[in-house]
Amino acid sequence: MITIDPQSSSATSRIQSAIERAHQAGGGMVRLEPGEHLSGTLRLLSGVHLHLAPGAVLLGSEDPNDYTDAPGSFVDAVGSDRGRSLILAHDAEDVGISGPGTINGRGGCFSGHRPMLLRFIHCRRVTVRDVRLRDSAAWVQHYLTCEDVHVTGVRVDSHANGNNDGINLDGCARVRVSDCHFDCGDDAFTLKCTTETPCRDVVVTNCLFSSECNGIKFGTESIGGFENVHISNCVVMDTALCGITVASVDGAFLRDVTLSQISMRNVGCALFMRLGARGYHLPPEHSPRPLGSLERVTLRDISAEVRGPEGSAVLGHPDRPIRDLLIENFHARHPGGADAADAAREVPELSGEYPQYDKWGMLPAHTLYCRHVDGLTLRNVRGEPREPDARPDILLHNTSLKID
Repeated sequence: MITIDPQSSSATSRIQSAIERAHQAGGGMVRLEPGEHLSGTLRLLSGVHLHLAPGAVLLGSEDPNDYTDAPGSFVDAVGSDRGRSLILAHDAEDVGISGPGTINGRGGCFSGHRPMLLRFIHCRRVTVRDVRLRDSAAWVQHYLTCEDVHVTGVRVDSHANGNNDGINLDGCARVRVSDCHFDCGDDAFTLKCTTETPCRDVVVTNCLFSSECNGIKFGTESIGGFENVHISNCVVMDTALCGITVASVDGAFLRDVTLSQISMRNVGCALFMRLGARGYHLPPEHSPRPLGSLERVTLRDISAEVRGPEGSAVLGHPDRPIRDLLIENFHARHPGGADAADAAREVPELSGEYPQYDKWGMLPAHTLYCRHVDGLTLRNVRGEPREPDARPDILLHNTSLKID
């Protein structure tokens, strides 16, 4: 183990040198001792684990020039450059970060090229545990085409800058996220595919998600696909947008996904599911993809205290329905108050729109509106409006029910 004591000047070179020495010795731990350690980009190498002792704080530099671009940089769906980060690992294996110290990106100091906090690219056997992550300038954690990732006991508090997702699993395989608390200014837990590599074999459990956007979100960049993802026993609270958003809008397949035992409080909307044809900001080396698919999704044992009156939606595409969807034991308590005009409202298709639930406006059902779905199973789905509501609980358009 190599220990690093705090000092008043930048510690970048001292920490990086320790990482390189540990790597050359065949691997080991680099331990930051209690106190503040000011740094620009640090690159983790194979076999090296960075440990922050109690009271240790890794402070991101306020100077953008202290951050280096990484392989795999890209422009995301909102047009922002993504590549720089405070901690970077590329094509490494057996790497990790552990706590109980804090990594503080001081994100409020940045505009333009905003660095992420943690970025792992094409890595294998990644462990991040028990560390506190604060105030990233961009995404807090980005795992791009990584394998065998374990994130546990991590606390995220990040509201210093916009577009700072709590975690992005991007084309990763064999991932477990457990016992975490993410509270951030953008989507709290996100699965993405910014490349054609699918995101598969993911287990998420025992987590709490809060967000100024969505709590749990599949998409928005959804090129490669999502398969065999299971999220259970989680709490979502205080979201400006949806508790759960499941979207394939850029050509991805999405299949064999289960969300169960999800409790939501003070969310803008409980559920928004969308198969669309946005095809936005594909990397230049890719040709536009055909319409994707969304099938074999199970939503079970979900309760929500909802702030908005619009209702939950499941929206397929007129040229390709969502297939084989089960919603069981779904209960939403919401404001209600809609009138007969709301109940008669026609919902636009908006097949190329960004998949954000409020773009479709007030829905003609107060609990669940489904359109373009083939093989829908509903069991014990009910809403509880706080004010009288003229809309039905459930309304189905161009949807076939599966009878048990």
